[in-house]
Amino acid sequence: MGTSLGLRQATQISNFSRSATLKPVANLVQNVSAASDLVSALDAYESELISFSGTISGSFTSAGTGFESAMINTVGISGDSNFRLRLPATIREANDLASGCTIALGPTPMWRNAAQAQPSAWTGPDVEAISCTAPVVVSALAQSATPVLVTFSRLIDPASVEPGGGQFVFDNGLTASAAVVSGRTVTVTTSAQVLGQVYLVTVQNTVTDTLGSGIQSPNSAAFQGFEQAAQVLINEINANITSGCDLVELRVQSSGTMNGFQLWERNASVLTFAGLNVVAGDIVIVHFNGSSTLCSIDSPNETTSKSQYPSASFTKNYDTAWDWFSVDSGLTNTDNVITLYDMHGLIQDAVFLADDATGLAAATTETQAAAAAAMGEWEKVGGGIPPGGFIDDDFRAHAVLDLNGTSTSAVGVTIQRAGNTDTNTKADWGMAEHTWGLLNQ
Repeated sequence: MGTSLGLRQATQISNFSRSATLKPVANLVQNVSAASDLVSALDAYESELISFSGTISGSFTSAGTGFESAMINTVGISGDSNFRLRLPATIREANDLASGCTIALGPTPMWRNAAQAQPSAWTGPDVEAISCTAPVVVSALAQSATPVLVTFSRLIDPASVEPGGGQFVFDNGLTASAAVVSGRTVTVTTSAQVLGQVYLVTVQNTVTDTLGSGIQSPNSAAFQGFEQAAQVLINEINANITSGCDLVELRVQSSGTMNGFQLWERNASVLTFAGLNVVAGDIVIVHFNGSSTLCSIDSPNETTSKSQYPSASFTKNYDTAWDWFSVDSGLTNTDNVITLYDMHGLIQDAVFLADDATGLAAATTETQAAAAAAMGEWEKVGGGIPPGGFIDDDFRAHAVLDLNGTSTSAVGVTIQRAGNTDTNTKADWGMAEHTWGLLNQ
């Protein structure tokens, strides 16, 4: 015999023989629901057959490879961290056991880990979920223009969900046409959602968990109509305007939201968009040094219309564009990379810029140039990347000129995209008279 983590066990067996089989062990089982000494007198209970009823009172955590454990309360023991239910993770998941579930355990041998009493299940029949806290709606999320993912606190019984989705009721004119269960989620197909519209889905209590308990409050959740990311290009730039009142113009290629989009100068964000939904053909103008009255005239960002803050009162604004303001003090006009990221951290567009065709480039410019090139957002005319990357002369040779050759005011010459082409090279760009708020010629 030996002892391992407090558990007495046979370490070697010899001269083994079996004298009988199929003998009932029911007379050996102790119901310990009311026992108060399962921890204090653990030596007297370990490895003996027990059964009890109790309520899980904490979260499950890892308890050895493939096993989990959680605190459990019985009539005899409550709130003792050394009294834990232990079972395979597969059994816990199959029974959807969680804090608040009342279970019947056994008959099963009393396990232990040092001073911790661990009544354990080993196979499915060892544990039965008698009752658990009723399921509730946790969240709802639009996955595209029609599917909505509704998440519940417990496993949902597929047989309780009508295939037509009639148990899922939406407001604001949205209707359900199908529902498919997968574990704790139900994917509900809806009529077309309106971009950015807030909806409420309410679930009827005829939807049940795998124990037959109906959905209880909270039985609803709000979500926003699917926000398709807009497709946007950088369109026009002037980094040479007096007082840092520089401008970057963006052009929307396809409709969607710009929520979470970020505009970067070199390797740092200078503006994050929020609450801005756009349609194809829209223009967005980013004004720099926006905290200065020389550049902004106290205009807030526009989110409801392109003339929300009209130029008649806010003289720096363009009524044909969405006007947004960055507190960044102005664009660098020697060497630069302007990058537009979407809400997923993917580059939608980038442009390399320089004031001369040769010379050094800043390390932060080169860092961002490498990031844009790695995502296929910039290359040499005709394709490819210089052997050493876009560094110094190789950066400037393949960048758009001329950062310090543009006008020093908002009117005059700017760096512009030539039409709608986007080959991710300097060939897409040129210098021309400004067209802020309008499509380039």
